Amino acid sequence: MLKREEASLSDLRSEIREFLNSENPAMRSLRQDILERLSQLGKVYVIGGLIRDLAIFGIENRPISDVDLVVRCNKGALSKFASSVGASENRFGGFGLRTKSYRVDFWAFTNTWAKTAGHVNLTKASDLWKTTFFDWDAVVFGYEENEIWAIDRYLDKLKSGYLDINLLPNPSPLGSLVRSLRRLMMWDAKPKGRLRHFIEENLHSHSWQEILDVEGNAFHVRFLDEFGSADEYLHAVMKRSVFRNIGAHVRRQDRLPGMEQLPERWRETSFADKVNRNTTVPAKPKKKASRYLAKDLFGNMR
Repeated sequence: MLKREEASLSDLRSEIREFLNSENPAMRSLRQDILERLSQLGKVYVIGGLIRDLAIFGIENRPISDVDLVVRCNKGALSKFASSVGASENRFGGFGLRTKSYRVDFWAFTNTWAKTAGHVNLTKASDLWKTTFFDWDAVVFGYEENEIWAIDRYLDKLKSGYLDINLLPNPSPLGSLVRSLRRLMMWDAKPKGRLRHFIEENLHSHSWQEILDVEGNAFHVRFLDEFGSADEYLHAVMKRSVFRNIGAHVRRQDRLPGMEQLPERWRETSFADKVNRNTTVPAKPKKKASRYLAKDLFGNMR
């Protein structure tokens, strides 16, 4: 899956720091209005998708990822910060905010779902990678420490092209199923043992229309309506008899909107203080254009 030259975790750590310290307007605004203010509450950790996409594509070609943060502070303090920037509490115990360029979700260290549900003994920052559903997201960067922690052989897992489950229990099995089906297509990935079993076990527990409805409610850009049934999906994507030749490449290049493609190096934007998370979501377009607008494609449903 890696679309770049060989890299090490040390190289990745340097690139994350370079990216977070960059002076492009979007990142400068995110750093000043979110990261630095959260750092006043406690140590901040970046987890999951943003790091994954830097690892896969590098700084120059990375997609515009969501930003998932964990802060070493109590939830009360984090709630006050969330209120000051117009963030809304999500059903998984964290807070979400949409800026003009990024969707930002943040949790208090003691309130991450995996810890509160008793699935991970979360005592130190290096344990945070254990809380993600996908193994490709199992990587954490300490903003103050300038350290990186990840699942064993993290870069090798990306390089293999096989996507697997890191932590199976999750608060939204149907949501995780939909994300799994989409990500295999988006990344032209192959499901490894635990993920393959999860999909095969859960796919027929829901009607295909229910799965399409969940995707349609969560994302403007749809992938799964390419198929008329779960069996068609299994044949084309899981067995890879068709999708290997005509699927991911065509869908990513021809159907993803600018926000979800590999962008130019920097995206001009500014952070609007106290913005409501819904006010910056693009208005729903006319009928035929709706599938081309982005909404949280690289989202992470914890």
